[in-house]
Amino acid sequence: MKKVTLFLVVATMFAAFSVARGTSVATPTVDGVMTMTTAGTHWMVIPLLGSGIATIDWGDEIIDTVFLIKDKWFEVERHFDADQQNPRTITIKGKNIIGMYSHRNVLTALDVSRNNKLIKLWCQENQLTVLDISKNSQLQVLYCENNQLNALDLSQNVELVELWCANNQLTSLDVSHNKILEILGCEANLFTADALNALFDALKDNGKETQTIDIRNNPGTADCDVGIAEAKGWIVIH
Repeated sequence: MKKVTLFLVVATMFAAFSVARGTSVATPTVDGVMTMTTAGTHWMVIPLLGSGIATIDWGDEIIDTVFLIKDKWFEVERHFDADQQNPRTITIKGKNIIGMYSHRNVLTALDVSRNNKLIKLWCQENQLTVLDISKNSQLQVLYCENNQLNALDLSQNVELVELWCANNQLTSLDVSHNKILEILGCEANLFTADALNALFDALKDNGKETQTIDIRNNPGTADCDVGIAEAKGWIVIH
């Protein structure tokens, strides 16, 4: 029988208590499922934003069930002893989860394709080589810097406002479908001058004075034509 721990959150304070083995606990439906695989770590922290019940299956017969309150981040934490620091897949279920932060959790894989309500995602400083956000059409904020991504498909993310993808292995980026994008941090990738010019061509002028793109430390930074972006009202950090 799996061990289940139930957390009750009231306003900004919370109290934790255990549910006896065998007690029936309501679980969310299968929509809103997210999975992540870690290479192994001694400590994981996964803040969640949303409402209602969410469950976290740690992949070792331990499940935490939490109640999320709207507009309040809840930090789910787990300490692993030395003999537990092995690769594992963690499954999070919650039909109303709109934000997740999984930073420095030594992730080698992350699947958010079954949570189409996701608005904010932080997954920076991991070991991700692939990130599929094609099913997350409501995504507004994405932090995925300091991974090992060599491609990022943004064609379905029409609500995207902020994208931080620095320190990856990207050689191109198509933002032609991201008409309300305001912040783009793509420094320290592998963009040539031609790739950067193509990126500038695809940028939209959404009338915001804060439109900013950071292209520092790319192979083509010195030779690209920043005037293409500046003519559209973008501040280019180079």
